[in-house]
Amino acid sequence: CLLCTALHEDETRWKHSLTYLDLSTNHIADKGAAAIAQMLKAPTRLRLLSLRDNRIGDEGAAAIAAVVATYVLLVEVRLM
Repeated sequence: CLLCTALHEDETRWKHSLTYLDLSTNHIADKGAAAIAQMLKAPTRLRLLSLRDNRIGDEGAAAIAAVVATYVLLVEVRLM
C-alpha cells in the first residue's frame, strides 16, 4: 500500500490533523485493508473513514473494525 507507506513515513505531520479519509473506489482488497488498519493504529483525530466500493471482504473488514473501535472521535465508517 503506497499510501500507507507514505503516511507512515510522515506520521507526525498528519496524525493530529487527519479528520476525513476517503479511499472509496480504489480496488482495495483484504490485504490493503489490513495495511490501512495497521497505519491507523497511530492515534488520529479521524472522524470519518470511507472505504466504499472496494473489494474488502470479511478479513479486511475485521482488521479495520478492530482498529476503529478504539477511536473515540470517529463518527462514521463507510464500507459499502
